[in-house]
Amino acid sequence: MTIPGGTDRSAIVANFTTTSISVKVGNITQVSGVTVNNFTNPVDYTVTAQDGSTAQYTVTVPYPVLYISNYGANSVSVLNGLNGGEITTLDVGSQPAGIGVNPVTKKIYVANMGGYSVSVINGITNTIQTTINLTGSDPHMVGVNPILNKIYVAYQYYMDYVEVIDGASDTLLTTLEMSGNSPVGIGINPNTNKVYIVLWGDSSVDVWTGTTNSYFINIDGVISYELGGIAVNPVTNKIYVPDVTYTVQVINGASDSVTKLIDIGSETAPISVAINTITNRVYTANHDNNTLSVIDGNNDTLMISTPVGNSPNGIAVSEKHNLVYVVNSADNTISVVDGETNAVLDTVSVGNNPFFIGILE
Repeated sequence: MTIPGGTDRSAIVANFTTTSISVKVGNITQVSGVTVNNFTNPVDYTVTAQDGSTAQYTVTVPYPVLYISNYGANSVSVLNGLNGGEITTLDVGSQPAGIGVNPVTKKIYVANMGGYSVSVINGITNTIQTTINLTGSDPHMVGVNPILNKIYVAYQYYMDYVEVIDGASDTLLTTLEMSGNSPVGIGINPNTNKVYIVLWGDSSVDVWTGTTNSYFINIDGVISYELGGIAVNPVTNKIYVPDVTYTVQVINGASDSVTKLIDIGSETAPISVAINTITNRVYTANHDNNTLSVIDGNNDTLMISTPVGNSPNGIAVSEKHNLVYVVNSADNTISVVDGETNAVLDTVSVGNNPFFIGILE
């Protein structure tokens, strides 16, 4: 069972049909469309048939699982994305930063900046599956192509290349030599198999062909932040890159050229960006003025900015539940935002100095 974002899971009324004598939760007889139950946790229904036999059915509201890299604690917080409950905390390498999720293999990849490695989390068991040692230093951001099962790792400061991991074996596959300096954010369009890599040190974006791992083109004049966020909408074939001019640059994936700059507002610093492809809403985490900006992806205009916690960095979207999660680094929290009303629903504590967030649905 799925529910819209913002629904109060502690008071849900279920509709059902039955030919049985009774349907009960505990000792309470259930009436379709009337009886209220708390679905924060699984609910057990006991059905009594006409012959007196009984059967039990467990109803669970599926929840998105959140993975937050705690840079200052060398850990990843794993949370229930609906109620904020902690599932577990995993020890990873030193100074974990970027997180990439493969929804097909249900693996989560965490770049450990101080550990020169990538921790691989099994999303079914929420345990560390393996650690991949890298050739470079300060691995910062991660991108995942779920179709090709390739994982891309960018180095923020000292390396001018991106390493590619084979997701089947979780071993290093090849190295992509960038056309410029300091690759950071990585965005992937699985429909076109293009890989977009933000070059923070070169004020541009490299475009690579994912199938052949070959260089395609460089898009100049994209002046990203040091953390270098990027997001791709594979439905509209648009790429969004936050710019130091307090704007978001929109790249047309067909021509691979910048077609528009969206003004987010002065003193915002929109570091990270995420997209809900169902609602076509684009979200930026604005580090300097502690807000979340909402962009209408249909016409690429700013709709509203919502206050969140202090120093927001990472951002992720649950499309199934229309929720937005913003990592507040200075507060050691995440803000949970309703994608329909743009209101903050909850604030959840995580580890020390959280950076980025990944989501598995």
